[in-house]
Amino acid sequence: MLTEDHRWLADLFARYQAAKNPRAKDDLAQRLLQLANLHLKLEESYLRPIVSARLTVTISEPRRPALDPADVRFHEKLNGFITQVLSHSAVQEAQVFPALRRVMPRGELATLGRVLQNAREVRPEEKHEAGSLLGRVATSLQNELNDAAERLWWSVLRGHSPRTPSP
Repeated sequence: MLTEDHRWLADLFARYQAAKNPRAKDDLAQRLLQLANLHLKLEESYLRPIVSARLTVTISEPRRPALDPADVRFHEKLNGFITQVLSHSAVQEAQVFPALRRVMPRGELATLGRVLQNAREVRPEEKHEAGSLLGRVATSLQNELNDAAERLWWSVLRGHSPRTPSP
């Protein structure tokens, strides 16, 4: 899933750079920024703790600049930020992901993939009315996601595959 995000970011960045229409470029910039921020948030929350527990590799995170679309240097700053994100992604794919595949059981990798996918779909930063159906579903999914992430984290600390929840 993270590798897919890297491809989407690279594709969106290429489209952003090629855009001639200012409105289209601004729209692509906003989508690019949203995807990059969500992707980095998922990595920080779920991937980094596992990498820290399992590998002796340190992942350097891209520095997130303050990006304001009204800033005259917005596009320049965005270009620099996304270039850092793509460079970071290349290091992950060349070094970190292969190392994780060597040290993590297949079941843990699959669980991590599901946790990341669910976290991306739930988007906890989106606010829903607590009593609404969407709010209840989002809360339920977030609770399931947190439970799965906690089981995965504890299994990593113990050095074995996560336990499955009882029905």
